[in-house]
Amino acid sequence: MCPIRLVISSQGGHTPSSLHRSAQAFRPNGSRLVTCSSTESSRKLQDRAVARRAETIRKLRDEHLQRRLNDHESDLDVTADTASSVLFDGETTFIVEPELTEGPYYVRGELIRTDMREKQTGVTMYIDIQVINVNDCTPVKDMYVDLWHANATGVFSGVVASTNGNSADQSNLQNTFLRGVTPTDDDGVAEMISIFPGHYAGRTTHLHFIGNYGGTVLSNKTYAGSSVAHVGQFFFEQDLIDAVEAVTPYSTNKQTLTATATL
Repeated sequence: MCPIRLVISSQGGHTPSSLHRSAQAFRPNGSRLVTCSSTESSRKLQDRAVARRAETIRKLRDEHLQRRLNDHESDLDVTADTASSVLFDGETTFIVEPELTEGPYYVRGELIRTDMREKQTGVTMYIDIQVINVNDCTPVKDMYVDLWHANATGVFSGVVASTNGNSADQSNLQNTFLRGVTPTDDDGVAEMISIFPGHYAGRTTHLHFIGNYGGTVLSNKTYAGSSVAHVGQFFFEQDLIDAVEAVTPYSTNKQTLTATATL
């Protein structure tokens, strides 16, 4: 595991230079977040995050005992016995600004859940997002985080389009795989299980998200009537993408892979 750093994609109408200028405009928020990280309450949040993620790792190890846990791709000197405080400590926060487009494949009214894999195969991905209000350094509770991304071969569920898999497959309109909504808890944490996203032509590998608040949970386990706090995308290190793309079913994806651009 390595610290998160800012990774910006140079596609979708944005150039690295224009995004760099936009990112500079938001640096005051970054300074406030650094200030937040030095407070006693933030240190307690970090301690709870370490404990929470350590418990997640313990459960995963129990579920996958057949794995050779010492086989890993990492730039750190770690083993299966490395202390959780080493694995999960350090500065891994970043500002989710500037905003990026929701893209053409957003679908409203997805299910509230914590596992959106359904029957999709791929490298399991455990998403752990923490939302902090940089104005007062407090965690944001009850923000409903809407997540969606392509499957291992670059197809989105719920959409029929010439650029999305088999455009003749009308049944895909009824599919809901790799889409889900999950709320943040008292610590501002939202968790989701998915698979690592596949790529599709013209875009680097990414994960879409929208932060929603002030809505209503409906009886069918969806969320409606909310205001949007943020629209963004998560991107990944190219080395990680390349490692995932080398295994099936990702390796069967014949669409052109666009590399992640870094600043």
